[in-house]
Amino acid sequence: MRKLRNSALAIATATTVALGGMTVAGAQDGGALPNEESNVNLSETGSSAGSLGDALEFGEEADPRAIFGSYKSGFGDQPLWAQLMYGVGVAGVAASIFGLVIAPAANFIYANFLAK
Repeated sequence: MRKLRNSALAIATATTVALGGMTVAGAQDGGALPNEESNVNLSETGSSAGSLGDALEFGEEADPRAIFGSYKSGFGDQPLWAQLMYGVGVAGVAASIFGLVIAPAANFIYANFLAK
């Protein structure tokens, strides 16, 4: 019974967080950002964040077909930020599969066969 209550509490918390985030996102008006005129190019101010943006090629657009397409033609020609985001996505999928399938299976095998 305690696990059922904990599960219900976790579901209620996740739902609250998800709906709260949607409310905040829905409250923003479309159009320009309020501080659009005060944007400063960080590379001109000498900040290291500007040089990071330059190194990751944030100013360049990416072609989604070259990144997510089935043939990956031109993937190496895409900006570095797009290639990194693709790698982070692949790593996230691998971690999800590990967390949802492999880790519980290993725990079951260890608990039922190896721990005795």
